[in-house]
Amino acid sequence: MIITGSIAAFKALDVIRGLRKAGVDVVPVLTKGGEMFVTPLTVSVLSGSKTYTDFSSLEEGYGMGHIELSRGADLVVVCPAGAEAIGRVACGRADDLAGALMLARCCPLLMFPAMNPEMWKNPAVVEHVSRLRSWDVEVRDPASGETACGEEGAGRLEEPLDIVEVILERLGLGDEGGIDLHGYHFLITAGPTRERLDSVRVLTNMSTGLQGYELARQARRWGARVTLVSGPVDSGLRGLVGEGVHVVEVESACEMAKACEEALPCDVAIGCAAVGDWYVPGVTKSALKRPKGEGFGNFSFASTPDVIGSIGLLEEGRPDLVVGFAAETDEGEQKAREKMKRKGCDWMVLNDPREGMGGAFNQVTLLKGEEEESWERMSKEEVALRLMKALSSALVGLRRGRV
Repeated sequence: MIITGSIAAFKALDVIRGLRKAGVDVVPVLTKGGEMFVTPLTVSVLSGSKTYTDFSSLEEGYGMGHIELSRGADLVVVCPAGAEAIGRVACGRADDLAGALMLARCCPLLMFPAMNPEMWKNPAVVEHVSRLRSWDVEVRDPASGETACGEEGAGRLEEPLDIVEVILERLGLGDEGGIDLHGYHFLITAGPTRERLDSVRVLTNMSTGLQGYELARQARRWGARVTLVSGPVDSGLRGLVGEGVHVVEVESACEMAKACEEALPCDVAIGCAAVGDWYVPGVTKSALKRPKGEGFGNFSFASTPDVIGSIGLLEEGRPDLVVGFAAETDEGEQKAREKMKRKGCDWMVLNDPREGMGGAFNQVTLLKGEEEESWERMSKEEVALRLMKALSSALVGLRRGRV
């Protein structure tokens, strides 16, 4: 575990304590910048291991010390990772022990950034983070809130308990071990769509978007890059996914279909949105008046685009896995299987809208080809977590089957 120069370095001590409590061996490396905030002695006492600071701290006779030190690791963690540390590995600098270890490793590299919000947004840092992620280095998004300098924004180090949880998951030691979505791009749709009838009236449904947002949160939590195409939802849901999820806000089914097309390619597409079936072509810019007598006025409806079907039936650039959601009230399984075939989906999540739409709980049946899994009633967070675990296992199988 590499501790670099940031005022958040003191939180690394709690991370070490949590990892040791979980039975993880921690070999600490403390940079010169890190020594400004914590001492090698403190780190050594908490880790139960020698703290390495520079090349001279390697044991005599250790040969190519930085290489041998990295070979014994299952994971290299940088916590906190300041802008300098991120830039160092992005530019291939190995002029100190930490930089050499990050370049000489044979295991995954996991970085937890911490810096001033303006530094996190700086084009140089943005470019370095993008470059590292393209090399399959996992650079987490920092937390948002008030930073040590008193400014608000994204830049806070994640909380130690959350960091410990992530590290244990990457080591396969977490409570939900086996979920690893790092390196995959997830495209997820959520919420309702709204189709305008005139300048003030809309045709919509009761979907809150909660299930789709929980799916996006869990996918990001387990390392995936996530694009969430969202219909109109309550503003409170935005905080659920944080800044780590790229949210594209749309209103109509046509807008959602276009946004999904622009988000491709992806590895997994999940159509969780409750997309409206009809729209009114040529909507008037005026507010319609209520007709005299009975009736609703003259409306001409047309079918909306099939958002998930247009992805599932792609001949080129189709995602590895396409998952649809089917809200059915009668003969649910039969209709869901028909929908799965018609839309070209690999999996279909069947749920009763009377149970799940608009509420915090859901009861679903997962259809995977000919297989079927009926899940008990659970929170939408638990549904999302369980689906991500199933997707992770399926993606591992697909990856092993490739040359």
